[in-house]
Amino acid sequence: MRYLKIAMTAALIGTSLGGLPQVASAAPAQAAKSDPVAEITALEREMEGLYNSPEFPKNPAIMHRFLSPDMTLIDIMQPGRFQGAATLKHADEVGVSFLGKVTFQNLNVQADANLGYVEYIQYFVGKTPAGQPFEMNLYTTDIWRKVDGKWLMVHQHVTLPMDQATLVQVMAPKKQ
Repeated sequence: MRYLKIAMTAALIGTSLGGLPQVASAAPAQAAKSDPVAEITALEREMEGLYNSPEFPKNPAIMHRFLSPDMTLIDIMQPGRFQGAATLKHADEVGVSFLGKVTFQNLNVQADANLGYVEYIQYFVGKTPAGQPFEMNLYTTDIWRKVDGKWLMVHQHVTLPMDQATLVQVMAPKKQ
């Protein structure tokens, strides 16, 4: 019995006695390291999937959970700069007018524990509200900030690439 008490005491303090196995310390386990690049990439892919879901045209507000309430958007649509609630309203209006598919191509994600950015091409193919077919590339930069443990998009900048001489949109390769 005395040996059992000594062995249990040794186990509790993390040592071993005469070949008894060492028991792990009672110290709290360290939190698993997060991978901000993987986390932001997953959010971008989730957004891409939602844009292409049948739910999105009916309820574009499903995207709001990704967006900071004070987000800034620099867009190709006028007036061009949107802030806060105006960003969400504009995103909802554009969402319901889009009939087609979008793919996020060539994602370049950079991030640390609290801030990240993504630059990529949004390739759209579909129909206008008037039923005319279209395809379009938007060069896009998203900036993400971790707020209270959750990644939120705080800024998006969308550019329509154009030929400088003709002012005609330049299309990137369809799938890279």
